[in-house]
Amino acid sequence: MTEREGGVLISDGRSSVRLSRAGTPNELGYPTIIDLRAGPFQGSVLDETVGFDGFRGHLVTLYESLEGKAQLGSYEGFELDIVGNGKGGIEVRVNAVGQHLPLIKLTFVFYIDQSYLPAIIQQIDIEFPPP
Repeated sequence: MTEREGGVLISDGRSSVRLSRAGTPNELGYPTIIDLRAGPFQGSVLDETVGFDGFRGHLVTLYESLEGKAQLGSYEGFELDIVGNGKGGIEVRVNAVGQHLPLIKLTFVFYIDQSYLPAIIQQIDIEFPPP
């Protein structure tokens, strides 16, 4: 995995996902480099990520109410779910597919708190502005 500056970083210090724009938006969304780190495992995939506008909006709602879910995904199998527990705790669920046949997939979960959300929202505004 190559460390990149910028992008949208969601991390607890041991596990992380970084979303970096890899080109101009198209009909599917933004081409996105997804850098993943789950403990000792790490990797990167290039994917067409869809739904940044909805994802951002749900993150704002999640920050304000502390409960709910923000989802980001792609047609290739990438899934990022950010789930609030109503008390300030945030669960981050990640599924990334590197290849379908044979299946190469990384699935992991980590936890942050709601204080991380404003910076994540700001990073989305910079990295993935509406087309």
